[in-house]
Amino acid sequence: MDIFYFRSSRWLLRKNRVNYYLLRNPKFILFVTLFGLLTLFFGEECHSQNEKPDVLVTVIFAKETEACAPNGYASNYDYQDKPKKCNPLYFDKLSELGITVAHRLPPDKIPLKELFQLVNWYSDKCTLENPCKEPDDRYSIILGFEFQMHKAKGIEVTLERKIPGDLKSHFKEDPNVGEYSAGGILDEGGHWINHQRADLFLPGYGVEWVLKAGEYSWTMLTTKGLEE
Repeated sequence: MDIFYFRSSRWLLRKNRVNYYLLRNPKFILFVTLFGLLTLFFGEECHSQNEKPDVLVTVIFAKETEACAPNGYASNYDYQDKPKKCNPLYFDKLSELGITVAHRLPPDKIPLKELFQLVNWYSDKCTLENPCKEPDDRYSIILGFEFQMHKAKGIEVTLERKIPGDLKSHFKEDPNVGEYSAGGILDEGGHWINHQRADLFLPGYGVEWVLKAGEYSWTMLTTKGLEE
């Protein structure tokens, strides 16, 4: 019994000396610290990759010649030429271009009532059947998106509009029959700007908007909340 106790004591003493040495060793402390930080970093990164990131939207109602300076859009339905004809827009200058309908809100929290009133007012003089011919008489909707994503730069983003069947008769001159698709690339801050004709934005008419960035998608601007 005494021999066993003596050996056990010597083993515990050596173990404590090793632990004491390791705790006083700067290299060991640095290794443990770095290992802990790396574990925390990769753990949070893996966790964040599995979660759908947030996206915020700023909505501006502006003159077409402000959204697409200096001359407006090429024609009524010529979306393809728009990026070649318009001067670039800057995210931090959007509020200077027109009326801010929403500022940094989630896609499903945009106040549709105010947006509907503005588009409805404009559509009284620039209808789908008889759109205004001069860019100075037309208005646009500018959408500024902010994606809360890790390493957002270079991620592809798209915005698609799908309209209900009862609206398709209003788009006889449109080769896309009211369907709309636009895309781009996120910058380092996760920003992307889209703009389009205000009379084709159609809030509150059962139009389905689908926003996609990478592997994620969001539904934007449904009829919910229009009566509020």
